[in-house]
Formats: sequence, C-alpha cells, structure tokens
Amino acid sequence: MAVSRRAVGTVLQENLCKRRSVRRLRLTVEPSSPREVGLSVKRLLAGAALFRNGGKIMQNTTLEKIQELQQANRWQEMIDYLKPIVEFGDKRVEHWRALGFAYSQLNRYDEARYCYKQWLELEPNRAQPYYSLGYTYYHAGQWKEAIEWFDKALEVFPDYLVCLYRKGVAQYSMLKSQKAKETLKKAVLIYQGYRNDGPLKRNAKYYYKAIFYLGKAYYEMGQYYNALACFLKLEEEDKRHYLAPHFKKYNLSKGYAGVKKYPEAEKIIAKLCKHPQAKDYMFDLYAQIQAARQNYEAAFENFKKALQKRPAAYILCHRAELYMELGRLNEAEADLHEALRRDKIGKHKILLALGKIALQQNKLPEAKSYFLRAIEFKKKIYAADFYEGHLALGEYYHLNGEEEMAKDEYAVAAELQSQWQ
Repeated sequence: MAVSRRAVGTVLQENLCKRRSVRRLRLTVEPSSPREVGLSVKRLLAGAALFRNGGKIMQNTTLEKIQELQQANRWQEMIDYLKPIVEFGDKRVEHWRALGFAYSQLNRYDEARYCYKQWLELEPNRAQPYYSLGYTYYHAGQWKEAIEWFDKALEVFPDYLVCLYRKGVAQYSMLKSQKAKETLKKAVLIYQGYRNDGPLKRNAKYYYKAIFYLGKAYYEMGQYYNALACFLKLEEEDKRHYLAPHFKKYNLSKGYAGVKKYPEAEKIIAKLCKHPQAKDYMFDLYAQIQAARQNYEAAFENFKKALQKRPAAYILCHRAELYMELGRLNEAEADLHEALRRDKIGKHKILLALGKIALQQNKLPEAKSYFLRAIEFKKKIYAADFYEGHLALGEYYHLNGEEEMAKDEYAVAAELQSQWQ
C-alpha cells in the first residue's frame, strides 16, 4: 500500500520531537499551503531566538540576583554566588565589578583589586574601574595610592564629581589643605553647573560633603571667614541631612570661633553639650571658646569633662595651651608629655609646643632638639615640610645669636606659607 509523502513527514517529525533535540530539527516535508510555510518559518525563527537569547536570559537572572544580594548587604553570599561564575569562564564586566565591590565591603582589598583589574582589562577606556581601584586604597586610608588611581580616572573623565570629592578628602587627610581646597572647589562647581534632576539628586550627598571638607580645608589654612561661609551653607541648605545635624552645628560653632564671634559660637556649642550623648570634641571646643572669653574656671571644667569622655591627645594639647597662656608651664609640660605618649599622627605639633616651653624656660638646646624632631616627624609621616617648625627654629637661632641661620629658617617658613595662599 502506498504511503503519502505527508504521512511519512508527520511520522518523522513526531519522532524528532520525542528526541527533544531542537537544534537537530529539520523541515522534512514540503508544506502544502502558503499558511503552513509561514507557520514553519515562524516556529524555526522562534527556536533560534530562544537559543540566541538564552545567555541574555541567564545574564538578566544573574544581575537580578546580584542586585538582591547587594540591597541586603549580603556580601559573603555575593562572593559565594559570583566566584564560581567567573571561575567557569563567564567573566563579564558586571560580575567583576560586583565581586570587587563585595570584597571591598569586607575589607578584603587585595581580592577586590584583583577583580577591579580584571574589569579594567575589559574596559580600559572607562573612568569607573580606575576610580574603584582608588577607592580600595581610600577605604584603607592609603591616601597616596588612592590619589594616584583617582588621577587616572580623572584623566578619562575630568568632571567625575565623586572622584574629585574623594581625592579632595584624601589630600586633606594628608594635610595638603591647599590642594584639597582646589580639588573640592572644582567638585562643588561641577555640581552647581548641573541642570538635570538626575545628576542633581544622584550627587547631592557628595556635593554637601565636598562643601564640608572645603570648609575644613579653609579652616586649616586659617581662612576662617571662608570656612564659616561653607559651614553656614551646609546649615542652611542641607535639609536632607547628608551630614548629621549635630556635626554641622559643631563645625558651625567652630567657624564662628575662628572669626572670633564667640557669643554665637558659645550659644551653639553650649546647647550641644547639654545632650546626654555629647562627644568629647564638643566639650573640648566649649572649653576653648570659654578660654578665649577668659572664663578660665569653666574652661578647665569642660576640659575635664572632655577628658572623662576620652583621654585623647588633642584635648591634652588644648589644655596645655591654656596652661601656657596662664604661665603654668610645668602643668602644660606634663599634659604635652602625656599627649606625646598617646598620639601617633600629630606628634609634630606636640613636639613644637614642648619646644616653645623649653624656649620660654631658656633651655635653648632642648628647644632646638624639639623643633628639629617636629620637622623631621612631619616630613617622615606626611611627606611635607612644617612651616611652624621652621618659624620656631628661626626664633631659636635668633635668641642664640645665630642671625644668618635665623634668616635662612625664616625664609623657608615664608616660602612654605606662600604655598598656602
């Protein structure tokens, strides 16, 4: 009995479907109508699209999982999820970026840097991987290395606001206030030039933080009116409190004190110190303001409260300054030696103060030793010269009758001061 071509085709097609091998599917019969031609082609195209988009579907699922873990701050889970994926060859930018970020959140910086360098190889013309590498050093307090990577990111994208902000903070942390000021001013100006809501909202946090550190840089440079202007701007405009309200008010009080508006400064800091959780630095500032207003008894009382909160070196140094002002040099010296024992990064300022006490006591060789040690310490730790140290050393040489040496030190101090203008 003859079998029709259509029947044979139907049997063959059913057998192929049972084997569930879409990739080996072939059109084994000639369609009997234009409609069947269209349906056959449509089915084939749909199958091809399924395999063509399979990777994309899987990728979308992976990205959704990454987003879920990131929003929940489940960093170790993200590492456990992504590490096998990249090890088995799916080395996408998104995977390296997320894996690096997860490692950095757990302070596993070497592993984070490895991931970011893999990302950098895939996208060498983007600023973000350079920035991310810099951030691992920034997060670890390795400011010099952080700045080097931030500079590479800024070569690719000069208006990278968050990168400028973090570079400015790193410079400030290295006591390079002049450079920090220039970097942070640029970040502020970039934000003020935005016209679209997207970047305005996205970068608002870094804008206000840049203003804050700009104010701190101005303060360190002795430009107190500029510092106060920054702190006033934060108080007036930062309605979403990207910086904590008590911290803004503390710095505003400090700004007022810098321009010698002591009543305004005291009003703010007195209110902060009434809070049950008032910090040591608040009582310390309150004491300094009271000392400036010659309310010495209250000043010593607030220094005592600050030290009860935390016996920090900077509080001892500020109390020593008041002791020196009142001529109580032995008590000042005792505080400074205790501060020197406790401090790790500000020894140059303490050594300078001890040298000044020795100078007042006419212990000239001892004073010289302190001043030289202060200059050496700052050069070693901060790779920067010490203006106040050279000025004090010049005074020593003058008192010791070495006028040429004194002139040389004053010249060095003047040159260093000019770099801050």
